[in-house]
Amino acid sequence: MSLPSNSFPGPNPNQSLLTQALNFHARGLFREAIQNYQGYLTQHPNHVQALTNMGMAFWACGDEPHALASLQDALETNSSFSPAWNGLGALHLAAQRMRQAEPCFRNAAILEPNNPDPYFNLGKLLFSERRLEAAEEAFRKAHDLAPDRVEPLLGLSRTHYLAGRIEDALAVAEQACHIAPCDTFAETSRLLMHNYRCWLSVEALRKDHMALGRDLSARAAKQYQGPPPALDKHGGRAGGDRIRVGYLAANWHNHATLQCSMLALEAHDHHQVEVTFYHVGEIVDSYTKRLKATADHWRDCRGFNPIKVVQLIRQDSLDILVAQEGYFQSAVIEVMAHRMAPIQVSSTGYPHSWGLPTVDYRFTDLIQDPVEWDALPRFERLAALPWFRGFLPPDPSPDPGPPPALSLGYPTFASFNNLAKISDSCLGLWARIMAALPTARLIITQVEEGACRTTFSERAAKNGMDLSRIRFLPRLAEEAFLKLHLEADIHLDSTPYPGVTIAATALWMGLPSVCLNRNWAASREGASQVTAAGFPELIVEDPDAYVAMNVRLAQDLEGLARFRAHARTRMAASPLLDGKGLARNMEAAYKTMMSERAAASNH
Repeated sequence: MSLPSNSFPGPNPNQSLLTQALNFHARGLFREAIQNYQGYLTQHPNHVQALTNMGMAFWACGDEPHALASLQDALETNSSFSPAWNGLGALHLAAQRMRQAEPCFRNAAILEPNNPDPYFNLGKLLFSERRLEAAEEAFRKAHDLAPDRVEPLLGLSRTHYLAGRIEDALAVAEQACHIAPCDTFAETSRLLMHNYRCWLSVEALRKDHMALGRDLSARAAKQYQGPPPALDKHGGRAGGDRIRVGYLAANWHNHATLQCSMLALEAHDHHQVEVTFYHVGEIVDSYTKRLKATADHWRDCRGFNPIKVVQLIRQDSLDILVAQEGYFQSAVIEVMAHRMAPIQVSSTGYPHSWGLPTVDYRFTDLIQDPVEWDALPRFERLAALPWFRGFLPPDPSPDPGPPPALSLGYPTFASFNNLAKISDSCLGLWARIMAALPTARLIITQVEEGACRTTFSERAAKNGMDLSRIRFLPRLAEEAFLKLHLEADIHLDSTPYPGVTIAATALWMGLPSVCLNRNWAASREGASQVTAAGFPELIVEDPDAYVAMNVRLAQDLEGLARFRAHARTRMAASPLLDGKGLARNMEAAYKTMMSERAAASNH
């Protein structure tokens, strides 16, 4: 969505209220904006633009019922007003009501064909539904209408990413960086793509992150200044016994971010820590509500600009701020580039150091960040825990049952990872596995119909895959996705970026998932997850061993049956599902961080 328009059609005798409302709205002061919109509308109850803007302000405050009512009033006043259709679509999209959202965006585009916003929002919707060809068309149309805006280009970049066209995704992200050299979304998108291919060394990529991090923090210091709350000489805040911890993320919903952290966050000892969550994303679902129920405080920051989030966090006087997701969410990076708490920590969701001088610690373990990596450049200190991520199993989960190979007489492999993770070198390894097992079959999901499937099939064939033995499927809804595990014997993990929650789900469903642990940050993230899940024997260190282990597993049908029968019980007893243990370790780490900070302050 664009900022509210200040071009009001028709007579306008009360310009001061409109001006104040628009100024408050643009500054992220939505409640103040609403008051001024309401004041203006008492005199002009049918002013369509004011109704539309007020609806978006209500939405930004988390008041969906009033937001919908305002937008519907706007459309009843003037059903041809494109911004109201676009705003209504945005509300439906955030609530995952796709069927209602799509016609809103299409109506807005028909009514105002030269406005890029409806096309961009339509692209976001189509992208979320993996209708990649249509999403690409919508993003291109938005780019054609607004060639100086980076959002449509970055939508295109992410569309290429999901289609597995990482080189194209990187090229478009670099184009966006050229158009807007200081755009955080563009810059983080460019570096994000490097995680999927080993174009640079780990050290070189770390240095690139640090260079960007310096720039982001320098820009943040110019945008907003003021001292954050400080620890007292004893290492805590005066007048408070509990450690005040804030958690910041964009994906506090049914997403890998929350699946990796929910069990620990729910298990916090609230006698020891006072927990505040900051939700800077758009989506709210049952998982959001479940997390919110565990909080001492919940801050809904939807629609807030980064500065307003920074101000809110500073006002809460935290001792420690912990953020997740890293370069996957530029909104998180923009906020974390500021100093908001005496101690700031990066956690799960991104395999690299974020490169921000404002991040003091990084939660990790000695698999993700081995001792030999200590010499690599970074700003933050490593807070190495025995394990540092969890896994929330899907509920309900079908019983795995016996391996299908027992009845079919041949093994079936499956890949559930997104195509961005399936590199050409990965396809080459899979071709070797399939060649060694002439009767084996392979299911690959997230291969959407149309150009995406055509391009990926061509890549697979070019790298030696026999397409007649491969079944391509699109991304599936969760129930169908889980049931598909019952049709496979082994999960073929990707490389150099393996699955994390995808691999954990495969293990939970009784499918062995071999992880190729290369000297690469993303690879080590996968190995860390598999170890915490209780299956270290499934980690190999070189490509030949990866091929050999997958072939050996497929040839041992009795072994597959034993694995399938016991994997879930074994995993349930693993550290990965020990939310209480992880929470206690995190709380102990927070105390150590505060003691170290206090000691440093005294010298």
